[in-house]
This record gives sequence, C-alpha cells and structure tokens, in this order.
Amino acid sequence: MAMAAAAVMGNRRKFGGGGFSRTRYDDEYDSDGPNMCWIGIFAVCGIGLLATGVVYARSSFEDPRAELVAQYNTEVDLWNDPLREEFENSKFSFRILNPHLREVHLPAVKCQPGDGDCKPRNATTLEKLVTLNLTDIEKASIAWEPLEGVDPEDHLAKPQKVDDIHPYSGLVYEASEMFSEEPEGEWDGTEWTGAPYMLELRAETPAGVVTKFEIGPVPLLKQHMIGANQKMCRIHYGNNMHRGHCWDTFALSRICVQLNKTDNGWAPDHNGNIGCGGRDPAVYDKHCPSSSRLLTPSSPLCDFSHVDLSVRSASDPHTAALQLTDGTLFFGPTPSDNWQQGLVMALVGAVLLCPVAPVLYLKLAQRRGAYQADMHMHDVASLRSGSSRSRSASPHTRVDLNYDDDGVYADGGVAR
Repeated sequence: MAMAAAAVMGNRRKFGGGGFSRTRYDDEYDSDGPNMCWIGIFAVCGIGLLATGVVYARSSFEDPRAELVAQYNTEVDLWNDPLREEFENSKFSFRILNPHLREVHLPAVKCQPGDGDCKPRNATTLEKLVTLNLTDIEKASIAWEPLEGVDPEDHLAKPQKVDDIHPYSGLVYEASEMFSEEPEGEWDGTEWTGAPYMLELRAETPAGVVTKFEIGPVPLLKQHMIGANQKMCRIHYGNNMHRGHCWDTFALSRICVQLNKTDNGWAPDHNGNIGCGGRDPAVYDKHCPSSSRLLTPSSPLCDFSHVDLSVRSASDPHTAALQLTDGTLFFGPTPSDNWQQGLVMALVGAVLLCPVAPVLYLKLAQRRGAYQADMHMHDVASLRSGSSRSRSASPHTRVDLNYDDDGVYADGGVAR
C-alpha cells in the first residue's frame, strides 16, 4: 500500500525524473511508461538482494559451524563414556527446612464501640506455616526425599542439519509436588505474606563423598520494579503502582540446580553458583507453573504443586550446546545452505534489476528526443522573429520560409 501510494503521488505531483523544475517535454514524455518510483524501488531491492546474495555466497567458503559441532561432539563423547555413568551412579535428595506447620495460638479480640474496622474473635489455636531457626538436631529429624533420574528429552533447534552431530542420552534428577497446591499465604498487593521456602540439597558421589547445599529463601511470588510511567503501568501491568513505582508480578516456575563433579564431590561452579547457567536456582515467570495463565495483580495465585526441582550435571551436552550457541541451540547454517540462499537471493535481485536498465534507457532517449524537438522549435521561432524584423527594416527584401505539412522549417528559403 505504501509503495503504491508513493508511485501514484509521484506520478500525480510530477516528481519523477526532473524534480520540481518541469518543462513541456517532461510532462509530455514522463506520463508514458512505468512510474519512476517503482523503478527506484526495484533498483534498491534488486541491489540489496544481489549484495546480500554475494555475501552469503562468499560465506559459503568458510565453515564456522563445523568448529562448533566439533566442540559439541567432544562434549557428547565425554558424556557418553565416563561422565553420564558417574552422574547416574550418584544419589541426590532434598528436604524442606522451612516453613514448618506449627500450632499458633491466636488471642481473643474484643472490639470497643466505635471501632468500625475491628473484627471480634475468640481465642483459638490454628496450624500455620512459620519460619523456624532450626538446630542441627532439628534438621537431622527432617527426612530426605530422593530425586529420580529421568531423560529430559532435550532437543536442538529445528530445522538444522543433525547428520554430523553425535547423539546422546540425557539424564536429569527431578522431584515434583514439593509444595502444596494452595500454600498458606496471600498476595496483599505488594508482597507475598506467606513464609518463604528454604530447601537443602544433598549430593553423594559413587565413592560416597557427600556435599550439601542450601537453596533459598524462595518466595512463591515476588515483584520486580518496571521502568514505566503511570499510563503504561495502567495499560500493561494492571495499574500495579505503589511506592512511587510500577511493579510486575512473577511466580515461582521451577528450581534448577547445576553441579560440577570434582575430587571433593559435587560442587558449584567457579563463581559459587549452583543455578543452571550460573543464575539463581529459583526461576520465576510471568505465568503460573505449567500454565499459560498470565499473572495479574487482581488474581496472582497459582497451583504451586507443579513447581519442580531438577538437578543437572555441568557436563551435560545440553549445557554445552546452550553455551556454544548463546542459548539458541542452533549451530548455524552449513556452507551448502549459505550457497543456496546466496544463489537464490542473487537471482531474485538480478530479476528485479532486469527492467531497470531498459526503462532508464527509454526514459533518457525520450527526454533527449523531446529536448531536441523543443530546441528545434525554438530555432524555428527565432527564425520567424528574425524574418519579421528584417521585413520591417527592409521593405524591398522578402525571405520565403519553406515549411513542410507538419509546420517544420526546411532549408531553402529564398530572399527577395
């Protein structure tokens, strides 16, 4: 639509060819043939596609993909032979240190006359989840829950060539349904009132070396400050404004731990991080766990029984693929792919450029012919003006001008 409008306006306003300075032969000949706006568009697109095709064709003489695939295959071979077996023979378990279900005594509340917001209640005892400072003896009384090894069925990005990529069998330890479906607590508009969770992970190597890691505190819901004004906050974030800023709500999606195998057992990475990809183990999302429902400030509660705990090995080929491809899981096109893409774009660009040269030649020829005809008519007019002045100056002398049937001057005038 935009290109068509540009072509129509260019033709209607007489912009094509000579700018704003127009002559008679511009108007006479530019109205015929294709609009120059379209020719310009064809020329730009054709040159762009042709240049891009040349770049793609030139890149087909190099193969950076082969280097990445070679590094990835090395990691896969190491995983298939000794590393996966070490990970499979290890044992992983977890336990929830906090919060704990305890009986909490609530005293009676008596309201005085005039207390409109007061809600009277009798003394009662309820079971609530509370955070406790546990001693080592109390921690030892909490049972460990084992994690089960499963095949995560990780896949590379599609479509891409996989014939030269070595296959492997993945392994991840997982635990599900750690949290209740409706955990105690509520969202008061600014924060989660329920107690955050504190987990402990236990890893044991085949040789019996045991290491433990604490994960948390992990709140089920949290907010991030968003750089949005009040209008944008009302439109995109449900008008979640407080403390002078706009906030967005996120729910706990999963807990992912990544460990390295060392001589001293399973350990975090060199930065001391145990989260997958060097991040925090607790992963949050705009959606509820295992759901497509978007969180809103008015209804932020989710079914948190779908939150999973997973433990990965840092030697997992999937981790290597993420690092080598910057998270895309795509190793890049092959030289054959680059050559074919470059050839197609170059051919399309050449086709678009085909009408450009003939049309430009036609336009230039028409303009030159019109210019010559106009100059000839100007010469004829000058001769006519000169003969009139000659007759008025010398009445006894007369010049006969010969014209053909089209009114064009022909040599052979006789002076009398």
